[in-house]
This record gives sequence, structure tokens and C-alpha cells, in this order.
Amino acid sequence: MTMSPQFIWVYCECVDAKSLCDERCFLSKGEVMKGARLALMVASVLILIMAGVFLIFSILLFVGAGMINATSPEGWAVLALIGAVLLLVIGLFFVIVGILGIRGARNPEKTTPLIVFSVIGAILPAISLVLNALEGTLDTISLIGLVAMLICLVLALIIRRDTRSFS
Repeated sequence: MTMSPQFIWVYCECVDAKSLCDERCFLSKGEVMKGARLALMVASVLILIMAGVFLIFSILLFVGAGMINATSPEGWAVLALIGAVLLLVIGLFFVIVGILGIRGARNPEKTTPLIVFSVIGAILPAISLVLNALEGTLDTISLIGLVAMLICLVLALIIRRDTRSFS
């Protein structure tokens, strides 16, 4: 079975010819990531893209808050500023989870921080969804965040289970 060139970036990279790839990323030299590790890598890249979108929206909301403050004397600028800060925090949190996901996909022994951040990242949107459901609304950003964090959590737990069964 031949692999397409798009998957070259997930190959194991060794420091030199004498080092063992298995010590660093549990892959033989030239072997391609498969299964849960490849899924975690793809999910982490998608989370990083979502983080970029959140960060761009937060910047736009900061600019919008300044424009609202200049044109409107009411408290709308404060609400826009609070929204911008929240989007900034969510975006930075997604950046951390995305980086930890890539790190965990490359080295299964380093999935513990990803599991911790995924649990925290799943609890917060779940609370938001419950509060919104009580009001009769649906918050799509919280739903997307919950699904993304649960996917990372499940994949990290599968990778950890598979790694420990081989030890």
C-alpha cells in the first residue's frame, strides 16, 4: 500500500541515523501514523484552525468595541470588550489544546496534559450549554468547543490505553 505525499509531515523524524525512533515517537523510521494517533493529529490541526478563527474574531471585536465606544455613549462597548476578552481566552485555550494534541500524537507518553486540558475544556462548555438550555437557547460556540474537547479526550485516552498495553 502506497501513501500519498500529503502524509509525509507525520513521518517520524530521527535526530541522527544511530538514534532509535521508537524512543522518541514510538514509530519505526519511515512508518506513517495510523489510527487514533493520526486522528488526534488531524483533530489538533483543526483545533488550531478554530483557535485562529477565535483569535481573529476577538481582534475584530476589540476594534468594534473601540468604534462602538466612539459612536455610542451607552454600555455596548463594555459588552463588546467582555466578548472580545472571552473569545481571546477561548482562542488561547484552543491553541494550548491543539499544541498538546500534536505533541501527544507524536509521543503517546505525553498525553497526560492533553487529557487534563481536554477535561477542563469539556466541562466549561458543558456548563454553558446547560445554562443556555435552561433559557431555551443553543450556543453553537459552546457546542463546537465541547465536541472538539471530547474528541481530543477520547483519542488521547485510546492512545494512552494502546501505549500502556504494549509496555
